[in-house]
Amino acid sequence: MNQAEVTETNEAPSQEAPAVEGAQEQEKSLDQLLSEYETPIEEPKQEVEAPKPAQDDSRLAQIESYIAQQQQKDMNNGLVESAEFLKKEIGGDLPISVYRGMLFDKASADDRYKEAFQQRFQSPEKWNQLLRGVAKEFKEEMSIDTKSTESWNAVEASVRSSQTTAPKDDPQVTEKDLRKMTDQEFADFKKKLGFR
Repeated sequence: MNQAEVTETNEAPSQEAPAVEGAQEQEKSLDQLLSEYETPIEEPKQEVEAPKPAQDDSRLAQIESYIAQQQQKDMNNGLVESAEFLKKEIGGDLPISVYRGMLFDKASADDRYKEAFQQRFQSPEKWNQLLRGVAKEFKEEMSIDTKSTESWNAVEASVRSSQTTAPKDDPQVTEKDLRKMTDQEFADFKKKLGFR
């Protein structure tokens, strides 16, 4: 390479460099212009009055009271629904309060019932499964022998029918009448009364 070729190559880059620097200056000025439009316009600030602490406390107490009332309503409604489910599963004509009492008894004995009740909306199948288990236990505890029940009902019906078929106008027998009776009349009188 000769020296003329070297100077030609050196001059070319030095001439291009100022052109690039000018472009960078234009870009900076464009960035500056754009940044002027990006700054938000400040609106006048309105002063907000801070609520008084006493008002905050009373409002907070009202909100807490309302939440507690709603939770109590939800719990009562859930218990009634669960008790009705038990009544339907078990069958019978016991009052709802019996089934609610059964649920309270289970919950006081085992905390898993409380947890399942509280999470009955997240996992309703688990809660229903527990209720079915309670219903099964109750059925076993209260199992009724149907044959015994039928025989008792038959005895009760016969006693009731014998009481209604007895003559209402029993002749009053006085001691004097009994003394006048013959042995045969006295025996017939005893049979009539049911004595042998």
